[in-house]
Amino acid sequence: MRVTYENQLQAVNADIRETQAYVNRNPGDADARQHLMDAYQEKALLYQLALDRIQ
Repeated sequence: MRVTYENQLQAVNADIRETQAYVNRNPGDADARQHLMDAYQEKALLYQLALDRIQ
């Protein structure tokens, strides 16, 4: 389970980095900004799932 969590976290972090770089270059792109927000929400969900498993 840990490996799966780590892989998912690495993937979402890469998505955040790439999308943030795109948004920095294209600040007016509302779809990209929404995608970035969605990626951060996914990251928060992954952290919550990990915490739930620990408890």
